[in-house]
Amino acid sequence: MVTPISFSGIDINTDQIASVLKGAFDSDKVLTDNDILSDGQVFGRSKVSERKLVLNMVLSSYSAVMQASLNRMVTGNALKPLVIDTDMGRLIGYAEVASLATSDDSVLFKSIQLTMPDPHWYALAPDILSLEPHIDNGVIFGDVTRIQLDAGASDAAVRTLLDAAGSDDNTRTTLDAGGSD
Repeated sequence: MVTPISFSGIDINTDQIASVLKGAFDSDKVLTDNDILSDGQVFGRSKVSERKLVLNMVLSSYSAVMQASLNRMVTGNALKPLVIDTDMGRLIGYAEVASLATSDDSVLFKSIQLTMPDPHWYALAPDILSLEPHIDNGVIFGDVTRIQLDAGASDAAVRTLLDAAGSDDNTRTTLDAGGSD
């Protein structure tokens, strides 16, 4: 479930405003089959297109203060933060207002079309991932351990002897494969 929280610093799910966001996780890809680099190399790639979002709002009552807040939210040609709550946590994306529409039946119904040029959502409280070596996820060698890395039986093969007994926390062992790829 996607619940919009704020756009451009203005709360959009309060006692005075109820809002629904459509298209938050809809995405398209653009496939390019024959881009040519400056050196003439041809390659293919794909790119996620910008997101097209629709923010529908219902106001509980009409007031000049509320209208001023909405006008401040949609004015300017700039990317503005859009914060949503999902099952994955609170996410943020940056969107620009493409258009604002008001219902013919009532001024309390508003619809804003948004464009996210960067189609990715970012976590406000991301999990931390550590890639440092740790005793829980590494290999522990004994005091006198030697590992022979053998590249093959040919005469030009590179053989390296790794002495793990002489290393400590500050020592890193670099293996040279004899200039091979």
